[in-house]
Amino acid sequence: MLAASSVPCALISMGLALRRYGFAGDLKASFVISILKLVVHPLIVLGLAHVLPMPPVWAGVAVVFAAMPCGVNAYLLANHYKAGVASTASAVSLSTLLSLFTVTIWLYVLGVG
Repeated sequence: MLAASSVPCALISMGLALRRYGFAGDLKASFVISILKLVVHPLIVLGLAHVLPMPPVWAGVAVVFAAMPCGVNAYLLANHYKAGVASTASAVSLSTLLSLFTVTIWLYVLGVG
């Protein structure tokens, strides 16, 4: 039961950081991190999927996974090491907001939507 509470605790911690910092820190860095995660990372995976022998379904799944926003674990690590907490919280939130559009675009590129 203790392990099951880790995800909700991480999300609550992330929410408290956003309440404390808002979209603070280096917003330019947060935007660059979000673009790298949502656009460049899936592009690299798509390119590798075309180069390496891989079934199309696996390639599509790999690209969609790569197109997901930054996870809360990045914030937890930043908070643990007390480095870049505000920027990381902003990057996680910004990438989550932008992923509403970018994941839709990636699904269209893959021929799903």
